[in-house]
Amino acid sequence: MPFQLERFTDWILVCFVLIVLQILQQQANAFQSNGNSIVIPPIPNATVDSQDSNSIDFVLPAGKGKIAIKDWLAKFAKAGWAIEVVDQDSMSAEYELKRNGQKLEVELDDPGIDEAEITIECDSKYRLTIEGTAGSAANAEAASPAKERPSKERPAKEPTGPVIAPAAFKAPSQANAK
Repeated sequence: MPFQLERFTDWILVCFVLIVLQILQQQANAFQSNGNSIVIPPIPNATVDSQDSNSIDFVLPAGKGKIAIKDWLAKFAKAGWAIEVVDQDSMSAEYELKRNGQKLEVELDDPGIDEAEITIECDSKYRLTIEGTAGSAANAEAASPAKERPSKERPAKEPTGPVIAPAAFKAPSQANAK
């Protein structure tokens, strides 16, 4: 009897090991497919400055970053993400968001006099995607170099009337003196 019991436990152990190996293989395959994306909502009024597979940089008008990130983080809190404030001061903040083994790191830099910048990063085993984009096509487009933003300097205004050369200009008192 003890001999048969050992064989039975050996079979159970072998079956258990095979099941665990099968699960591990499925998890490894899942990270190679599109099932490993973390989809984030777009940040209101922000434009994508640069993007790669696990990082997205956004820019916003000066002074708008703190309000935008507050509303954006509220969406994550409603979706069940744990939000931890890592560091915060008057011009910058760092947050860590966690849910089901996924982790996002969010950095905000908003000095108020220049563009606000928000950087979102995830672990390298995940791919970061913006909600509403067309998946790989959008990521390929975003991974290309960012388009140049228009200069903050205003172009010179073109004259609307006749142009008088400085040498030909005479003050009214000089014109009456003749």
